[in-house]
Amino acid sequence: MSTTGAILLCYVLPEAQSTGVGRAILSSLEAEARRRGLRKVSLESTVSARGFYLRHGYSPSGNDPANSSLLCKVLSTQDD
Repeated sequence: MSTTGAILLCYVLPEAQSTGVGRAILSSLEAEARRRGLRKVSLESTVSARGFYLRHGYSPSGNDPANSSLLCKVLSTQDD
């Protein structure tokens, strides 16, 4: 994660998908962002991971939200 809250890499092996590993990694990244005092995180999603991020509170951003790979999330003040 960058100092501005951009999640640069967050991948899970296919055999680990749907086991909670991705959710745990994402929660840890969000907790670290909160610890750093950041109020928002962002990332560029692959097509296959888009649904995962949308289910975890991320929203499309950019000029074409329906097709944008850029997603962001405003963080709550407490852990999810």
